Amino acid sequence: MFKDELLVNNFGANDIVLVIPGFRLGFLGLLTFGSDDVVPRNIGAHDILAALQFVKDEIKNFGGNPDDITLFGHSGGGTTAAQFALSKQIDPDQKVCGMNNFYRLFQKAVMMSMSFGFADASHMQNLTMELAYRARCVPSRTVDYNSAEYVEGVVQCLRNLDSMEILRIQRQMEDEDEWQKPEFLIMTAPPFDAKDLQEFLANPKPRTIMTGTTLREMDDTNDPVEYNIVEFLGIKNRKEVLKRFHDDRASNRLPFNHSASTQAMFLSSYVIGHKIREAGGK
Repeated sequence: MFKDELLVNNFGANDIVLVIPGFRLGFLGLLTFGSDDVVPRNIGAHDILAALQFVKDEIKNFGGNPDDITLFGHSGGGTTAAQFALSKQIDPDQKVCGMNNFYRLFQKAVMMSMSFGFADASHMQNLTMELAYRARCVPSRTVDYNSAEYVEGVVQCLRNLDSMEILRIQRQMEDEDEWQKPEFLIMTAPPFDAKDLQEFLANPKPRTIMTGTTLREMDDTNDPVEYNIVEFLGIKNRKEVLKRFHDDRASNRLPFNHSASTQAMFLSSYVIGHKIREAGGK
């Protein structure tokens, strides 16, 4: 995304060791079945955890400080950085690593242009089912993914496919409908252990963050993100609030200067910053 000379001039020239890890995206990182018995959900998140652990263990050999690591993300990567920063299983201070605690993997986070939230687990499972059907790994779109034995057969079938064929099917699905695009992590442990979004946001570990947006982030889009906003804010009567929002928007009673997508980014930066400050972070 960024030219090498830009990264060198902005980071290397300022005594910052920059590490750009790769992690699996799309279906290769987000396959979602009924349980984790065969394939863990959020494989992409496990890739990021492994990358952070590698940096923690090895960065001293490159002149870096293993106790001063910053997780940096932009757009979707900014959302991921925020998800990791708010995870109670990634403690910036705890020195002992438990079974479900990824200790001191990073201390700070930078989240640029992020719109906070998680993918819906049932939606991701439906997309996985659609992939399996189009790949001819299941006979229909209405199969029971709760059987580990059945899932093993589906996974083995997908493994026999060339990765480019999986990407071809994914692109075909995306071209047909934007909502068939597999993106964003789901809220499941590890490392996102919470029953709902409000519990996840509550009482994060104190750490130092930087977050922000530009003035007109996504004002040229009309993505229907309003439900994500009311869920993020913890509004109880969501249907009524959404109806009023749409009515006001249609009638121009309450004209908005920005698209809902841009407003979601503004709110994300404000709420995440407030939660971290409330917990004693900076």
